[in-house]
Amino acid sequence: MIRSYSPRSGARLVRWAPPFLVLVLLLCSAAASSAVDIPVRVDPRVELMSIIFRLAGSPEYNQGQVTAYEADIDAFFADVRDHPAVVLARKLHDESGIGYGAVMALAVHVTNPPELGEHVAFDPLPSGLAPQWTPDEARRFLSAVRHFADESHFMVFFSDQQGLYDLAVNRMSIAMENQSVGPWTQAFFGMPLGAAFTVILGMSNGTSSYSSEVVASGRKGEYFSVVGVGQVDSAAMPVFSLDTLQPVMHEYLTAYIATRPSSAMERFASAGRELYPAVEPIMTGLGYNDWHLVVTETLVRAITIRWIGAGHEKDLVPRAVGYQQKMGFYWLDGMNDLLVEYESQRSQFPTFEAFVPRLAVYLATYAANADERIDAVEATWGNP
Repeated sequence: MIRSYSPRSGARLVRWAPPFLVLVLLLCSAAASSAVDIPVRVDPRVELMSIIFRLAGSPEYNQGQVTAYEADIDAFFADVRDHPAVVLARKLHDESGIGYGAVMALAVHVTNPPELGEHVAFDPLPSGLAPQWTPDEARRFLSAVRHFADESHFMVFFSDQQGLYDLAVNRMSIAMENQSVGPWTQAFFGMPLGAAFTVILGMSNGTSSYSSEVVASGRKGEYFSVVGVGQVDSAAMPVFSLDTLQPVMHEYLTAYIATRPSSAMERFASAGRELYPAVEPIMTGLGYNDWHLVVTETLVRAITIRWIGAGHEKDLVPRAVGYQQKMGFYWLDGMNDLLVEYESQRSQFPTFEAFVPRLAVYLATYAANADERIDAVEATWGNP
């Protein structure tokens, strides 16, 4: 029985498609026009935190692909490479494991420079902040970051780079429109998101993309997809393909699922609790340590496959299903088949919620005989 996974380093790192999908999906085109606006921006908080951890030597923040931008960072901040904020960032990375998505999560939990206050109070630790942080460490680091931003004249640098930022935002917006991220999703669910969702370009983050939710008291959650700029054209300027858009779609769908009525997810509770032990080792390795996360990821990954299918490359769907099964979501074939039915019966099921009972019954049936079903899937793979 395979059912094991070697966990990647770092938290909340978004990965989805295998390389072969990216190469072929670049040839696809979907509906272009959209009335669904997903904001795209370059955010000074994200750039500030990325730059500090870049100067601190964190490998994940030293993978920038826009060479001119990286050179500008090194030149502009040369005199503050040993600033206390950089020294503290290095210590937090090495001793507390604070890097990857923990850095970006902190960025979206604070206000813009120069104030850099707590957008959401750090004590108790917000649910959207990585558990590697403590309230005291987050506040101590944020104080050092304020001094760094002031003493390095960060906002002068940020203003000087506006032309590059505008180019990147424009290209990403066009890519999202061409692949119909917003309108396809709204049409699939039969309703708007009902929460704030923003795409932030991490100009110095390379191929790594992260996500975070910010929940302020008495307000709806804000969802952020921090997308690394990992591809460039012949002039070393940012370009965006489906390789970039898949993490965006993944997080957009996650926000959709998270904002559905709790009664919808509760329909999966019994099946999820019964299914989880059969795949616990591999799901723990992926960072999904309870049934609710596994069900959420099941829905997100299955719906993403339907988005792929909407790109008129139907032969990609079986490959995508097979890939997800090898990731540990063995039941994705049946889930995909049901969603095909949903797409063809929208007069009967005008919204996703209306179809949830069908999905819940399928998962319960699978869970009741999970070990035998999983063994049958693995048997089709042959010897490793």
